[in-house]
Amino acid sequence: MEPSTTKKIPKRKRVVVTIETKLKIIEEIEKGSTIVSLSEKYDIPRTTIQDFKKDATQIKQYAASMESLGGRSKKRKTMKKALNEKVDEALFLWFNQIRSKGVPLSGQILKEKALFFNEKLGGPNDFKASSGWLYGWQNRHGVKKVSIQGEKMSSIGANEIEKCTENFKIFVENHGFTREQVFNADETGLNFKALPKKTLDFCVNSYAPGWKMQKQRITLMISTNSSG
Repeated sequence: MEPSTTKKIPKRKRVVVTIETKLKIIEEIEKGSTIVSLSEKYDIPRTTIQDFKKDATQIKQYAASMESLGGRSKKRKTMKKALNEKVDEALFLWFNQIRSKGVPLSGQILKEKALFFNEKLGGPNDFKASSGWLYGWQNRHGVKKVSIQGEKMSSIGANEIEKCTENFKIFVENHGFTREQVFNADETGLNFKALPKKTLDFCVNSYAPGWKMQKQRITLMISTNSSG
């Protein structure tokens, strides 16, 4: 008696496709391409292509709505929206306004502003504006950390400086503050074990091998009053 053989059924491949690719496939379907040809071209199961065709209107609307807010919808792979949409959109509008003025913004500032909007808009009490939430918000809207270079945004008119100085002087006088009571403070980070990023070396060497960066860090708060 011959031993029975069982044919192994290959596992169905799980495919995750970006919105950009979905839009391309939908466009090709509308131009007359077949499901079979597109499945072979993109190496995607036919049933998945059929789902894109069925959800074409929804996919287009999502991409358009995200692009109108400046998000990187084409690089996303899902159409999952923010759980707290009002705060999400309010923060992004505020972010656009502030960055258009050239004002630097950190992740911590965005978290604090998100908490502010959540309170003003009557959002959930357990909203924490966590680092994970901020990461998702950045991905939805195409926001990343970049280095500040040059002084393009630093030129302030003399009239604006004079007006600001005069307003501050009036504020101090109206409240009876002395120069000893007027402080300016700012924080900075100190990587006290970090090695220099550049080094002197022999001219024959085009580069020098580096070391793993020491990340021990302390935060310094530097402050002084108006009298010095």
